[in-house]
Amino acid sequence: MLRKETPDLLVLCAGAPPVLGPLQEQTWDGFLTNINVDTKATFVWLGQALRLPMKRGAHVVVVSSGAAIGGSPVSGGYAPAKRAQWLLADYARNESGRAGLDVTVHCVLPNLNASTELGRAGIRAYAARSGVTEEEFVKRFEPQLTPAIMGESVAVLFEEPRAFRNSRTGWAARDWRKCRKRGATRELRGRQKNVKWKPPSSEPTEGA
Repeated sequence: MLRKETPDLLVLCAGAPPVLGPLQEQTWDGFLTNINVDTKATFVWLGQALRLPMKRGAHVVVVSSGAAIGGSPVSGGYAPAKRAQWLLADYARNESGRAGLDVTVHCVLPNLNASTELGRAGIRAYAARSGVTEEEFVKRFEPQLTPAIMGESVAVLFEEPRAFRNSRTGWAARDWRKCRKRGATRELRGRQKNVKWKPPSSEPTEGA
């Protein structure tokens, strides 16, 4: 497909719903669900993007999860799978640079939200675990991430990838102002809770 279509932008966002339940209720096969689907898909697509390689100036965005940072104790192997996606994106970014391919790779880490069935299932599980209603629990993630915000954010990241760079206090203010001028919503900012941007580094950014 990459050879035939030669895309400018490749967004890797497909994955499997995790097997929900605390550690003691998990099976090894269930625990591996997201590793065998989400992580494997990222591994295959990134490997192919580098081997072809994709055309110069192409951009790959891997959609991971905020669980890659904070964990997800009732989602089996979901968080490890998402952390592995983050690391794979960083490996691919590094290999692209070493080979002079000019293929940009980013990883985004959206937080739990009610915009998908996967998110709604997680909200139900964590609300029950916390002893609160789903409505109360979801308020922790205000303002809520939506498909429109996510799509717009990826579009801005594609248009101005170098505007998103690491600094000691999160994303540089001047970079954020530039993106606001491009029409990005405030949820794009690295310090907001619902969309986190993976910087070109193997470690989480302070404030990201």
